[in-house]
Amino acid sequence: MKVVCNKVTGSQKQDCEGERNMMNLGVSMAGCQFFQDSQAEACDCQLTEAEQKVDSLSTEEKLAMLIAFYAKHNPDKTEDQVKSLLDKFKKRAGFIEMMRELESKYDEHPVVYAGSTAPKEL
Repeated sequence: MKVVCNKVTGSQKQDCEGERNMMNLGVSMAGCQFFQDSQAEACDCQLTEAEQKVDSLSTEEKLAMLIAFYAKHNPDKTEDQVKSLLDKFKKRAGFIEMMRELESKYDEHPVVYAGSTAPKEL
């Protein structure tokens, strides 16, 4: 939501931030898993082009993509840590959300590394 609200201007930005704050309140009261499950269940979301490409990758391709991504952005992350992340976010909605968070944090979408092969040093 933070990424979405950062792209909005004027009075719409205030509305967006208000909605974001309400969502944060809901999460703090009911917990993340409840919120994520209800959002995934209710969502009829449109994926971006990058998200569609990531969504079509196999588990092995996602792993190679993430290893290559972290080799650039967080080289201290081990292959086991990346595998653990992939395991944690194996549900489609969770994985797509993780991609959005990585793009927001590192200012580059992991899909750039799709088709990569895992570097030997990891």
